[in-house]
Amino acid sequence: MDQSLLRPGKTDDRSANLHFQKFTVDDVLNFIGYGPLQVLAFCLAGLTTLSFGLEVIVFAFIEIPVQRKWNLTDVEYAVLPSTTGVSNIIGGFFYGYLGDRYGRVWPYALSLLNIGVAGLASAFSPNFPTLIVLRFLVSFGLMG
Repeated sequence: MDQSLLRPGKTDDRSANLHFQKFTVDDVLNFIGYGPLQVLAFCLAGLTTLSFGLEVIVFAFIEIPVQRKWNLTDVEYAVLPSTTGVSNIIGGFFYGYLGDRYGRVWPYALSLLNIGVAGLASAFSPNFPTLIVLRFLVSFGLMG
C-alpha cells in the first residue's frame, strides 16, 4: 500500500465497497501547515541526530589524548567505546519503555537533559573510570 491517506467521498480503485479518495502526505502537510511546534520538533530531532553522530566520532578524537593523559594501553582504552555500545542497548530499552508508558515528550526531554549534563561533565573527568561512567550516561541518553 502506498503512503496515501484516504478520505470519504470518491471511489477507490482497489475496492468497490469503499468510497474513499486518496491524497498524499504532502496534501495533508499543506492542509495542516507548519507552526512553531513543528519547527521546534524538527530542530530537536536534528540536534539529536547530530548528537548521535558526534558520539560516534568523539572516540577517534579523544583516543590519543586520553591514552597519554592516563597512560592507558589500547586494550584499556577499548573499554570506553565498548561500554558506550552496551549503554546504547540499555538506554534504548529504558527510553522505549518510558515513551510507551508516558508518551514521547517527557522521555525525549529527559534524554536531552541526560546527554547535555553528562556530556558536559565528561569534559571535566578527573580520571578514566569517571570518564567511562559519564560517557556511558551520554550514550544511554542518546537512545531516548
